[in-house]
Amino acid sequence: MFGTDMQLRFRFRSLDPESTGRMLEAMLEGLVQHNLVWMQKNPNAPCCLTHAGVDYVDPMMCREEDFCQVILAADRLLEGQRGTCADMSAYVAAWVRVHLNLPAYVKIEQQYDHYNRPIPHAYHAFVVVNGTRYDPSEEVKAGVCRCPEAA
Repeated sequence: MFGTDMQLRFRFRSLDPESTGRMLEAMLEGLVQHNLVWMQKNPNAPCCLTHAGVDYVDPMMCREEDFCQVILAADRLLEGQRGTCADMSAYVAAWVRVHLNLPAYVKIEQQYDHYNRPIPHAYHAFVVVNGTRYDPSEEVKAGVCRCPEAA
């Protein structure tokens, strides 16, 4: 491991689901960039999070009144062997860029209830690889491994 631990807090007021999704995507791109550096220093990082023993967990809430979520970088995701859809998507997007040299980015979509109403603070992250949707958290939940190169 290199560097020192950092903890960042970013507060913003959600204006609407679309702008919140774009804000979250931009923040996760920062994590992808961090993961890129880590993966260049750790070239044997696995593609398949399922085989790496990573389990899906619901977003880990901070101990505050406001909505707050802990987001994990690549090293913390693998060390703790647990992560959210955001953690896993930022990991895989970086892995694809480093190992496959393909365009990959994290996309956020608003979650809706059965009446098609937006659920407050409920978003799902997945990866778009070369224009194709790839969902590492769904893969981990299903216990399968289909790395983007095979997609």
